[in-house]
Amino acid sequence: MKKDDFRTEELDRLREVYRENPDDRDTGAKLGQLYTDIGWLNEAAEVLRDLTERFYGDYPLLLDYGNLCCRRRQYDEAVRVFGELVGLRPERIEGWNNLGIVQLIQGNYEGARDSFSQVLELEPDNCGALLNLGNYYDKMGDLDKATGYFERAVSVRKDFADGWYNLGNAYLESGKDQKAIEAFEKALRYQPEFGSALKNLGFAYEKVENLEQAEEHYLRALELNKGDAALYINLATIYTSTSRYDKAKDFFLRAVKLAPKDAGGWMGLRHLSLLKGDINTFVRATLAVMHRLSAADVAGSIRRLRELEHFEKAGEILKQADRLALEGDELDAERLLNYQRSGKNGDKIAPLVERLRAIPDPTDEVRAGLGAYYLEIGEVDVAAGILGCVKEKSLAVLRAYWTALERLEKLAEARESIEGYLSDNQDCAEAWLYFAQVALKEGRLSEAQSYLVKAKRLGFVDLELLESLPELKRMYEALGGSVS
Repeated sequence: MKKDDFRTEELDRLREVYRENPDDRDTGAKLGQLYTDIGWLNEAAEVLRDLTERFYGDYPLLLDYGNLCCRRRQYDEAVRVFGELVGLRPERIEGWNNLGIVQLIQGNYEGARDSFSQVLELEPDNCGALLNLGNYYDKMGDLDKATGYFERAVSVRKDFADGWYNLGNAYLESGKDQKAIEAFEKALRYQPEFGSALKNLGFAYEKVENLEQAEEHYLRALELNKGDAALYINLATIYTSTSRYDKAKDFFLRAVKLAPKDAGGWMGLRHLSLLKGDINTFVRATLAVMHRLSAADVAGSIRRLRELEHFEKAGEILKQADRLALEGDELDAERLLNYQRSGKNGDKIAPLVERLRAIPDPTDEVRAGLGAYYLEIGEVDVAAGILGCVKEKSLAVLRAYWTALERLEKLAEARESIEGYLSDNQDCAEAWLYFAQVALKEGRLSEAQSYLVKAKRLGFVDLELLESLPELKRMYEALGGSVS
């Protein structure tokens, strides 16, 4: 006889016997347990609740009914039942332990602590209570006490996989990565298919930059749980770090498919797409998670696209930001530049300029946006003044600043700024190009030529930029370059 056939036959038999004699306590208990085993929790609850009323004070029945309430997430009822248990038999640990677990779930942390402490009063080496008290102190943010209880739990019972796992998490949280690795490995020694331990062991190896071991353990965890989107993200992050970009994209996309409303996969795609220069994916991912991004992050995304001269794509993100009514100084700086460049919303430009100029201590991003705006409208002296006040200048900001200084004929200032940048960035082709332009304007033709050769050798390819520098363009062509 097949197992399912036997269960069906046994279920029919128990139902019939219990229907004929509802005062048959043992038959009712067996029927409730069978209902529970096959997942018929409502039917099990009806039977067990009836039995606890008929047989008041029956400890095993109350314990089964309380546990069933927990499975059904009826925590208030579970607290009532377990409270009744500890009143009936305060010397037994099951009631106190189960009451503490439900109190922890409900957020009654002090009650949970008292219940678990009561278990330890009755049984000082109860590893379950030690584990749960560790969980309590972890919830309270007392990592040292939590770690102490977890260490006691595994000292009492060496093969306690859950204890080693929780101890590993505590070590991980306190930055003791190597000890965390050892704890997770012990958890897996006693429970080899412990998916969460495999996953967290992978993370611990990732923290100590052992990416090979991290990948191995993430993959083993994935075999046990192919529906865990976070594992795909963890693996994709490793593939990104090791320049396996196609594989990284595939795993980020799998994460997005599993959890489309989760930001993790989309954020990973954003980062990866910038590394690969995949602007369409960057925009798609940004739009997907924009409701989770701060206004400053959205402004940063628009700024990145603008600096790469993908103005239309930057406009797409700005439109969505407007729909979401996102506000912020840095976002307004990007709005200002977008309105000026697109020729739209002209009536909003002057108020934006006035507001941004009135900020007492603007961020570098706001200053950079204002400087770029003034350069765009031809007020070069204002642009140079604002851009010069940017504290941490990116290459994009420096490009605008050097352009403004060169147009103002402030060649000594431009040369000093470019030399300062090149001292730490010798391989920047664009900086050498600007250096060549300054030297050319100063009449130092041989130096200009050598700087231009340096830019070419470093792979200078921004021919549109060269078009704006006609004298340098002619020198570039004379060196065998092409701007066609």
